[in-house]
Amino acid sequence: MRRLNMLLRLSRTTTGLIAGAAVTLTLAVGCTLEFGGGASVVPAVEILRAEGTEEEAAGDATVEVAGYGNLNGRVVLEGAIPSLPPLVSGSLKDPNVCQVGVILEKDYRLVVDEASGGVKNVFVYLARKPPGAKSAEAGEDQSMVFDQKNCVFLPHASVVQTGETVQLVNSDPIAHNVNLKAKSNEPFNSVLKVSDTVGVPYTYQRSEREPVRIVCDFHSWMLAWQLPLDHPYGAVTNEDGSFSIPDLPAGEHEFQVWHEGRKLLEHTVTIAPDETVEETISVSAASLAAIPPNPRPRTVVLSTRP
Repeated sequence: MRRLNMLLRLSRTTTGLIAGAAVTLTLAVGCTLEFGGGASVVPAVEILRAEGTEEEAAGDATVEVAGYGNLNGRVVLEGAIPSLPPLVSGSLKDPNVCQVGVILEKDYRLVVDEASGGVKNVFVYLARKPPGAKSAEAGEDQSMVFDQKNCVFLPHASVVQTGETVQLVNSDPIAHNVNLKAKSNEPFNSVLKVSDTVGVPYTYQRSEREPVRIVCDFHSWMLAWQLPLDHPYGAVTNEDGSFSIPDLPAGEHEFQVWHEGRKLLEHTVTIAPDETVEETISVSAASLAAIPPNPRPRTVVLSTRP
């Protein structure tokens, strides 16, 4: 018997029950439905969940929860602060702006508070929108500025909301490009003009499972991370490793702990209504020392946007 497989994708508006799902129809020749030439088929339907559908369904559902609580935490280093290879050395391109001393001083790959052992620039977040999630509070202008100063991206690590405008600007008197390597969103790779304080807007339309890597193809050491989420349950640690995530639905939550290109661990927290949980998350020196290198660019995009 011959079998014919067809893959159809249903849009979210097609049906509320299997929005975004992939449907495989298996047609077996010689069964009951009539086709030309005497052949007949019986379609066997298999529902396959498409990537991203599960979290969308969870977030879209109206769910009653027992209440909401807060999480205050700190990410701390276990052991001695590891040393990393220098971010830059020797002569650099555009040395009048890209000064070695300034770049080394602003090396954000590993920032540890010597007094407390707190680790800066660690992402702590829920990979999926939990049932009963509150909506993120919209700011007055619902936008953030992503800048380039002295050949360093600022801020180095940030959480942004889907639908929020990220204004890509360039404070340096030399050209940079922003190569934003999103997976679930439209990639962006374009030159920003010299001293462009107006910049170019970019908006994440979908949540990402991991922070998005951003590089400048003109200056290989430039690196930053942005995590777009469709819920408010994510944070980046401060100078002392502290973070705060309010208004979590009561229940058990599994947080992703992520730093410089890789997941360090998962950390489970149980939230009780109207209470604040205090958590310390310890990470090993070996895991922080294993920062993957920023690969040198192979392609430089020379197009500019008005």
